[in-house]
Amino acid sequence: MARKTLIALTVAAVLAVPVLLHAAAPAGIDLARAVQIADAAGYRDITDVDREDDSWELKVRGADGRKQRVYIEAATGDILWPPQPGQRQLSAADVMAKLGAAGYGEIRELERDEGYWSAEVRGTGGMSRELRIHPLSGAISEEGWDD
Repeated sequence: MARKTLIALTVAAVLAVPVLLHAAAPAGIDLARAVQIADAAGYRDITDVDREDDSWELKVRGADGRKQRVYIEAATGDILWPPQPGQRQLSAADVMAKLGAAGYGEIRELERDEGYWSAEVRGTGGMSRELRIHPLSGAISEEGWDD
């Protein structure tokens, strides 16, 4: 009896794994689609692919033969970095202007991180915030308290 129960529990657990994995899978494009997008943009010799929060990071060779990293937004499939021909990326000055217009007076740090802009700012009330800014739209996609 104990053996039949153990077998039944094992089978149930094995059958549940795909359901659990599907439920836990992040939304947006999958690995295969990220590789297709990079390939269509002319990137070759993809040596490593990793999902980083909201984007795919691919280590590739560009058309010029140099090794580089390409970041593709997981939700939309847009290439966030490096800038693509005809694509309007926000400059540091553009991002600073958007942050100022949104009420963030003091911008302590601004850098590119995983394809997005990352900013450390002081908001209203003097609290420090960490912001993640979309490089194409300027939308703030993530906020957190700075520690």
